[in-house]
Amino acid sequence: MRQAQFDRFRDEVQEVLSCICAGELTIEDIEDGGREGVTLSFVSPPKLAAMKLPAGTTLTVAFVAIGLPPDAEPDAEGFAIVEQLVFVRDRNGRDLLMWAFGPNTGYLSVSGTMRGGVPLDSIKLPTGFVPIDEIAYLLIDRFGVRPLREDWATIIDPYGDGDDESEDADPR
Repeated sequence: MRQAQFDRFRDEVQEVLSCICAGELTIEDIEDGGREGVTLSFVSPPKLAAMKLPAGTTLTVAFVAIGLPPDAEPDAEGFAIVEQLVFVRDRNGRDLLMWAFGPNTGYLSVSGTMRGGVPLDSIKLPTGFVPIDEIAYLLIDRFGVRPLREDWATIIDPYGDGDDESEDADPR
């Protein structure tokens, strides 16, 4: 694994997460099919400050990154995210929102009930990989999570252009 590129990724994830909750990423070395890798884990303290989420809500994030084989393209990142799990949980540990991405899956699970009594908990809405800055932006913009940093908008750029397009992006 190209350490400098991975360190940059880790630092970017930590910076994004610092905009919405306290805590530090922990790193654990792993081996997968002879390739080195790491698991990054993050669990916020139970005080994700949000107007539209219950008191005691926590954020849990986990990434599994595996080093690319030595014959990978020279300009490749040097690692690949092979799994991402993001949980927004209430104080009792019940999942309110959950994103999962892996080799054969990518979905969002939402807690609640649709009109007519259909439980959303049992429905997995298909998605692709969702970058952590898009999830953090969603939590701020749509769920009322209060940013902990004044410069959060310069760090969390879900559109990748330095411009907040939240009003233009929603066609409603």
